[in-house]
Amino acid sequence: MQKFIFFFAVGAWAVTQGTAEEDYVEIWPPNPLVEFGGSLDLNCTSTCEHIGIESAYTKVPIGNGSNWKSFRLSNVNFWAASPLCYAECKTGQKKSPKANIIIYKSPASIKLFPVPDMEVNETYELTCWVLGVAPIRDLTVTFLKGEEQLLIETFEDHPWPEADAVEVNHIIKAQKDDYNKTITCQTSLDLRPRGPLLKNTSQGISLWTFDFQKYPLLHAGLFLEAGTSMKVTCDTPEVSPAEEAIFGLWFAGKPLTFNTTVMGDLASAQAVIASSSVGEHQLLCSVSLGPVAKNVTKMVNVFDRPQIDDSKCPHALTWKEGSTTSFTCSAMGNPTPTVQCWKDGRPYNIGEPQLVQREHGGIYHCNATNQYGFDVRHVTVHVESPQSIGHIIGYIVAVVVFIALVAGIAYWISYKQKIGVYRLRPQKKQQQPPQTAQNSAEQRFLNGKANV
Repeated sequence: MQKFIFFFAVGAWAVTQGTAEEDYVEIWPPNPLVEFGGSLDLNCTSTCEHIGIESAYTKVPIGNGSNWKSFRLSNVNFWAASPLCYAECKTGQKKSPKANIIIYKSPASIKLFPVPDMEVNETYELTCWVLGVAPIRDLTVTFLKGEEQLLIETFEDHPWPEADAVEVNHIIKAQKDDYNKTITCQTSLDLRPRGPLLKNTSQGISLWTFDFQKYPLLHAGLFLEAGTSMKVTCDTPEVSPAEEAIFGLWFAGKPLTFNTTVMGDLASAQAVIASSSVGEHQLLCSVSLGPVAKNVTKMVNVFDRPQIDDSKCPHALTWKEGSTTSFTCSAMGNPTPTVQCWKDGRPYNIGEPQLVQREHGGIYHCNATNQYGFDVRHVTVHVESPQSIGHIIGYIVAVVVFIALVAGIAYWISYKQKIGVYRLRPQKKQQQPPQTAQNSAEQRFLNGKANV
């Protein structure tokens, strides 16, 4: 500083020698550069007396000579203050032109806003805030991707000297190879040749780019037999990074347990499905990769093999002759089986109302089929006549009467035979005394007479 003052004083003396006949007041340097809040040395020269300086800053004399005086200005923090020198001349007070102080301030902070997870080929905005920097006209902001310069923006036309905030934006298109690359915002405050070149860099942010343009592929059969299992696979081809793919698998509304594999840019999930509930059920595969999520579904038809049970097609039926009824026979299964019946080798219309006749009795052969199998049932139909019970009772009564008649005849014949035998068999006469027989005959004669 002393050397600076010496050379300045010598220069000022030389000037005064050449212009001794004219009063003047000068300030040097006319365009000084100082850091915000720092200090600045200014020199005032004049051919007059009582040299001084006007300034809003705190000022302290630091040197003087016969025609000069130096001052140190401290706490330089007013952006619009422009000091000047003055002196008392014979013609009155004279003043120098104002010094154009350039106050510079390195950025208080540089904030680079993060970007969301990015989908390849989509555009996103980078934003960098530079706070508390001056002079802005000497500022350059650069976006860097690694070492690659994405944007360089300058502010030569900025009119104000004070520190302010600057916002810089840049649109980028996400690329597949940008994954995990670093973006930084770099500032350069170039004060050369009078001052330094000040460079600052923000904290970096990482780019997370995801390539997921094709829909997943769901590999599964359209049909599944109830009670069996089937392997299903969900593939996501041409994704990047494939190891970041997140899967979800559901069947019939329930989550599945699955395994994942990665091979190059192909990520896959494998699971096994099974169901005891027949009908159409949804198989869903959900895949998310970064900001992209895609679903794929497939309907799986869970089926049975046809089955005829007693509730829908009994083995035996009894119909009453003269009544109205229909022959029904159905089967369970999915898809719904087709049931056909035959009687006496001819197709029979199932479910058609009919007047029951005796010829409707017999054996019906029924077959239930769908595309997965068949089941067979034989149904025996008995037809009862309305008089059949009376006829049976009549037959029974007739038989009982016949048996009773035959038994009666047999008994009568046997009885008669016994009587005949008794009459033909000679009886032995008992030997009576002659007297007695004669007496008996006489007695009978007397009785007869008496009766006359």
